[in-house]
Amino acid sequence: MRTSTRPGDFVLTSPVDVAHDVPRSGVLTWESSPLAVAYDVYLYQINEPGGETPVCVLQDDQDTQYFYADLGGPGWMYEWYVVAKDSHGLTSCSAHFDFWTK
Repeated sequence: MRTSTRPGDFVLTSPVDVAHDVPRSGVLTWESSPLAVAYDVYLYQINEPGGETPVCVLQDDQDTQYFYADLGGPGWMYEWYVVAKDSHGLTSCSAHFDFWTK
């Protein structure tokens, strides 16, 4: 019988939750999750009709950062979060953070 433990909890580091004046091109960063072998990154605009649907912008990556470019105009609100995956397919989700563009 195989037993497995999901990836451990981890923290988003930048941009912080409810950050304002975040550049329209930049980097999202997070701490590594114990037992994680890959990460999926979700980033999406939440202040437009239908914009609340999570969009996976990076899948099965091993790094703890994602470079984004050319987000919408000044004052646009975005939400982001990361899902850590272990080698058995178990997952752990970070908190969801919001930020506003510069």
